[in-house]
Amino acid sequence: MNIHITCTPEFSTDTLTEVVDLLSGILGEMKFIYSKPLSTNQTKRLNPRFENINCIDSLSFDDLFNYIDDHRDIREIGANEFLVVITSIRNNQNWFSAFKENNVFVHGDEWDMISDVDSKFGIAHQCIENIFQSLIKLDINNVMEEQNIHMKSIGCINDFCGNKKEILQKLQSANICDSCFDRAINGDVSGNVIAHIVEILEFIRKQFVISRNFTRTLKPQNIIVDENGIITVGDHEIKMEIMPKTLYIYFLKNLMGLPTNKLCDEVKEFENIYSILNTKNPDLDTVSRLCCNKIKTPTKVITLKPTLETNRSKIKGALKRKLGELLCSKYAINRVKREDDTNIFKINLNQDNIHIAPAFL
Repeated sequence: MNIHITCTPEFSTDTLTEVVDLLSGILGEMKFIYSKPLSTNQTKRLNPRFENINCIDSLSFDDLFNYIDDHRDIREIGANEFLVVITSIRNNQNWFSAFKENNVFVHGDEWDMISDVDSKFGIAHQCIENIFQSLIKLDINNVMEEQNIHMKSIGCINDFCGNKKEILQKLQSANICDSCFDRAINGDVSGNVIAHIVEILEFIRKQFVISRNFTRTLKPQNIIVDENGIITVGDHEIKMEIMPKTLYIYFLKNLMGLPTNKLCDEVKEFENIYSILNTKNPDLDTVSRLCCNKIKTPTKVITLKPTLETNRSKIKGALKRKLGELLCSKYAINRVKREDDTNIFKINLNQDNIHIAPAFL
């Protein structure tokens, strides 16, 4: 059984690759295949809704499933093969994921609001969950009537998880309840496929629990930013391009965090950090693109989606290359939900762990 996995143009291809690699590492009946994402220009031509994909707030299920069909046609993926699209664009029902026959979409963003463990585990779980649900012909259009959708979470793959944090129970249980398991066994689902699904769920569970326990008990190392903008964590230099480094130093300076809708208010401080790092050929418009929804030119106002998510991903990648997968989330810029339900970006470290050269202060 072939499972093709891709993403929409704005989503991180690094994360896509990590998800495919994770799932491919457990051999069995299902074969997980990286499907090259469509380009931004290809996507624009498919649907006028995607004219500026970086500025789309949300899409309907129909929009997402039509996109998957278009990708299937362009990449010549057979109707009997699964195709999963990971996207950072919200859907209008605010679900983690959904399927329609052999088409699946997974929301790949905001996992750091749920857990400090790498997002690839949650995304991979959603891929497997939807494949299983499609195979047992779960009726997601009638969630209140479908007996194998558990509105009250019981730690089963088919828990609805109206409260998104309940998904952690699913990841940590790696369970298919007796009723859902019987439905699979008594249906047309191959025993080899079921066995492969169970093995993948257990692998994700183990990795998730190990990562979570490790990050919770770890004593963080100090981060130093010297006068040249060189960043070190313990004995390791963390090499980054100028824009992700600008973003990272800002949040190291501001450990209280910043509301997600207030990024553009801080553009001057971003510019100050950027100017210290880039004295030869500064382009302040690049800084505006990092944190603002609009850029004013002498003739017009340009609407865009900030590049913060792309640079957050680059920061995490740089940390992961030097510190490893288990450690990187401890030092990354995470999205955190406050008690008043507003979201902020912040690094979850204490001020005692941060030492920044006066040039940046």
